[in-house]
Amino acid sequence: MKWCRLAEHILDTKAGHFDPAEFEDRYENAVVEMLKHKQAGMPVRKEAPVTAPGTVVNLMDALRRSVAADRPAAKKAKAAERVSRQSGKRKAG
Repeated sequence: MKWCRLAEHILDTKAGHFDPAEFEDRYENAVVEMLKHKQAGMPVRKEAPVTAPGTVVNLMDALRRSVAADRPAAKKAKAAERVSRQSGKRKAG
């Protein structure tokens, strides 16, 4: 079973010893720092609010607009082909 070997390979390459002393918990550090400031009677530093991302593109809406934009060109091509068939002329292609 190839997927078992692949899973074992991934686990072997990602396995390692975790040393909590090497891990820095930035959230905990920020909370401790804030509490120290409050206990000392100092004003608490406020972070700038995180702004929402700019323009968010809905991929399905973009796809629908793209397909809708292609439809008039396709209709014109079919209409031109229909006219050329009716008149007996073939479009060189």
